[in-house]
Amino acid sequence: MLSKVPSRQSKTEVEIEKEALRRFPVMEDYFMERKQHKDAASFGFLHVLADERRNSDNGLLRSHAKHYDEAIEEATSILAEILRTA
Repeated sequence: MLSKVPSRQSKTEVEIEKEALRRFPVMEDYFMERKQHKDAASFGFLHVLADERRNSDNGLLRSHAKHYDEAIEEATSILAEILRTA
């Protein structure tokens, strides 16, 4: 599995990824580097943070809930792939 993949990769990073894919068995999914993971490390579980934002009185925070949901979907997809190949 490739982790901490930036959302916009440089040419060098793309070449490194291609080499890794050639040399090693890798998973289809990426574990993207996200602010939400840093928030989870500091403030708690992603699903709790998503719910807090979704239910916030602050409209701006409510709009951020989708980013936490995407991080959860990404992690769930990776876990499912791990379980399929185990």
